[in-house]
Amino acid sequence: MQESSHVPLGMDAAGWRATLAQLGWHELCDEVSEHAQTELGMQACRRLLPTLGDAEASQGLLTLTAALTAAEQSHGAQIELGSMRSVDAARALQRADQGGQLRARDLLAILSVVEVAASTCRRVSSLLEKLDGQKAAREVMPLAPFQDLLEVGPDVLSFRKEVLRCLDEDASIRAQASPDVARCRQTVASLRLRAQRALASSGEVSEWNGRFCLALNPADPIPSGSILLGGASGGGLQYHEPPVALRLNNALAAALGELNTAENAVLWRLSEGAQACHTPLAGLLHQLVELDTAVAKARFGWWIDGHVPALVGLATALELRRLRHPLLVAAHLRGKAQAAKSRRRLAGPRRGSQGVESNLSPPALPIPPAPVPIDVLLPKGVRAVVITGPNTGGKTAALTAAGLSVLSCLAGIPVSTSVPARIPAYSAVLADIGDNQSLGASLSTFSGHLARIQAVRKACTGRELVLLDEVGTGTDPTEGSALGAAVLQTLARGGKGGAALVLATTHHQSLTGLKYEDPVFENASVEIDASTLRPRYQLAWGILGRSHALAIAERSGLPDAVVGGARATLGKASLTAEGMVAEMERLRREVETARARAGEEERAAADLRRRSAARRASTVARETAAARQAQTSRAGVIDRALAELALVQKEQQAAKAERGRKEAALREAAAIAQERAARAERRAAWRPAVGEEVRVARLGIVARVLAVDAARKKVKLHTRLGRVDARMDELDFVD
Repeated sequence: MQESSHVPLGMDAAGWRATLAQLGWHELCDEVSEHAQTELGMQACRRLLPTLGDAEASQGLLTLTAALTAAEQSHGAQIELGSMRSVDAARALQRADQGGQLRARDLLAILSVVEVAASTCRRVSSLLEKLDGQKAAREVMPLAPFQDLLEVGPDVLSFRKEVLRCLDEDASIRAQASPDVARCRQTVASLRLRAQRALASSGEVSEWNGRFCLALNPADPIPSGSILLGGASGGGLQYHEPPVALRLNNALAAALGELNTAENAVLWRLSEGAQACHTPLAGLLHQLVELDTAVAKARFGWWIDGHVPALVGLATALELRRLRHPLLVAAHLRGKAQAAKSRRRLAGPRRGSQGVESNLSPPALPIPPAPVPIDVLLPKGVRAVVITGPNTGGKTAALTAAGLSVLSCLAGIPVSTSVPARIPAYSAVLADIGDNQSLGASLSTFSGHLARIQAVRKACTGRELVLLDEVGTGTDPTEGSALGAAVLQTLARGGKGGAALVLATTHHQSLTGLKYEDPVFENASVEIDASTLRPRYQLAWGILGRSHALAIAERSGLPDAVVGGARATLGKASLTAEGMVAEMERLRREVETARARAGEEERAAADLRRRSAARRASTVARETAAARQAQTSRAGVIDRALAELALVQKEQQAAKAERGRKEAALREAAAIAQERAARAERRAAWRPAVGEEVRVARLGIVARVLAVDAARKKVKLHTRLGRVDARMDELDFVD
């Protein structure tokens, strides 16, 4: 297994961050975080990074996402983690590790982690039990380790039991937490009752700063020897403490002090318990945050109507059917939700400025349009694609959509395609997108592109997807196109300094000629409606794109003389070439229309053939039934006699066969019993050894033994799902 990384080899962290920013990776992570259930889960989603150079780790993430999607969407097993107070629990565990005293609400925050883990265990166990023996069990089997979340040692379960015994849900300490708390609570209650009874006959009983007293009006008589505790603002009631209450209040204050000491002792005892099992509790919190992150990925994929992609070898071509840009999908869905919410809020009659009811509809909120799907279906053997077409036609959007799809795959995030995508295991996505001009670094647009391309080539090992936007731009067109061709040819060769696949956009038509020089190149273009000059946002393969610059200028109102002069300067050869491209587009659309029409005609013909075959079959069946009925009528007596004879023979054969089956069953049972006895004898003497492959019965998989705890009769195993603890009685040797 290769060592995984979060920064491509040969590229510094700043360069990688710039690449992710160019592709919109952080915006995608923000969208995923909206589906997390805990605060730490949201933070983890925002910090997500693709796993680079480790296809096995990426496949594990995808497998978990697929299992969670199946569990929640196909089998109704919702993974609920929202009641976990993750941030409070993390802070409380840190304080406990430092030896500090935890408040009751801190302990309840830690308890919420254990309780969510327990409910997750029950939910996963119930799902696996329900699907046991069914084919669907395989798709949720990666969730099996989560039914053992609480197998982190007896200390955690003891801590959980003690917190539940000592604390109420409102963070108050129960009387049963300790004998001292129970005794002090009883004393306090008794003193409070005695104080109230002692003052009840003297007037209105009240409390002032925890001391029982009488609330008297200025005109009321004041008991002899009373102490004035205070008065209400405005000269109203005055609060006097008679001598009869003084002794009881002092005793009550002392009892409350003792109660506070007893409660603090309970909190210290529970805090020490949290400190003692800090490591397993922190590990449990980490596991649940990771699970929350994985659930957020699965729910995000469901929200955008995406699919978990298939991670395939580099020799397999990239296949993204009806790919939609995930950020554009998210913007469209959020816009629809906000518009619907606004309509519900403003629904019904409303009052106008004069107080009169108005039934006028509120202004509709603008909804971002749904992105147009594109197909990225590379022919086998293609290593470089040159994409041409007009500005605003969707070239850059196609690049970033493809780049985000690959990064999502490496991070275990579903991709917005109509069917599961097939994505080669690229080691990274490297890009030069946008204007790299930097005044501070004295870089022009062209120099910025060159610096970025050089950084990309330096990081290339032949296993990357490279995205180049407007390659060769920012300088003399002739020199820029020549340099762009050289860069593309170098990257398309693969190996050190090369790429597994290059997707490049350009306005240099000469670069489209590389396809005819080297079969690893292919052309594609974004389409534009020639009549309206509006982009279709579709990707056409094998066709050269046109800029439509003169037509756009003419429609934009540029004087005819200027446009005509431009056409004259451009020359007949260029116009003829552009006309040829237009003709190719027209022919391609005609071919697609003819192909669609042929498909419809073929489907209609097939339907006609099916109906004709059904009519013929019905006619033959009727004729056959009539002939059979006539024959049966003529030979009824003979048939009955033959049937009786056949029945007797069949019963004799059945009796003979039954004897044979019983004898065979006895022989087989004896053999099985002998085999089981031998295996049981071998199993009784067998003990798993480190490095040995064993079979885990409850998971239905083969794993390798990492460590053996003979005293506790437990082992640590390495599986494709990660490390798993198991009991020895759950294991069996592999024949």
